[in-house]
Amino acid sequence: MQDVERLIARDPGGRGVAALLVPGDLDRAAGAVTAANRVLIITGFGVGPHGVAETDGPPGALFLGRALARLGKQVIFATHRLCEPVMAAGVASVGLSAPLEVLDRAQSPAPLLERHQVDLVISIELPGRAADGQYYNMRGIPITERTAPLDELLLVAKARAIPTIGVGDGGNEAGMGKVVEQVRQAVRGGERIASVVSADYLISAGTSNWGAYGLVATLNPALLPEPEEEVQLLTALVVAGALDGVKLEAAATVDGLEQEEYLQILRDLKGR
Repeated sequence: MQDVERLIARDPGGRGVAALLVPGDLDRAAGAVTAANRVLIITGFGVGPHGVAETDGPPGALFLGRALARLGKQVIFATHRLCEPVMAAGVASVGLSAPLEVLDRAQSPAPLLERHQVDLVISIELPGRAADGQYYNMRGIPITERTAPLDELLLVAKARAIPTIGVGDGGNEAGMGKVVEQVRQAVRGGERIASVVSADYLISAGTSNWGAYGLVATLNPALLPEPEEEVQLLTALVVAGALDGVKLEAAATVDGLEQEEYLQILRDLKGR
């Protein structure tokens, strides 16, 4: 849906999102979701000195998971150890009973696919390794020491012919390998931070949460969260330790945006 792609591609952070769009991938991603039965959703980008989860990623993952559960899909979440408190609080906040798999940096995530008989993998604001094998934040700072290699799931899924969807907003996320050259050319520091991990379908957006909500809107707009629910979830995540990834503050905001600007996307997606 081109109108949804246009809405979620607003670029308030000036990150060059327009250059990372793959027209039509949003619709194709929705088709992959419709065909799936057991969906693994991965998120958790560590920020700040202790690598806690940021507020971009978990809300989108959780409300997408809720939407898929309401569509009759089996949903499994995965994150890395430092993001566990935030994701556990989020699963409880949105009233899901879905399992949450938590991995350390030394663990291979590949067994998750067989354990849960996954037939679709979705990554949302998940660190994706760069060409040198390291993980970087948007400032070009290595975060490998506090990042579990969950992006490996996209690589293993591809080898097993399991469809994958990547959602990101800056070029350093898993899935962005599909447009790696565009990231290198259009994103500040892209040569260093660009993820080389690709996804079958890539959803690029102004924030990764918006990308997840664009997918929900394409499936069924009635399944989108209300703005008030979003604020309630963000507040619960911050209480559990989440930080705004741009401000690096314990604030119920996303990527440094004013709350009303951030929430307007939900209103627009509902009213289109």
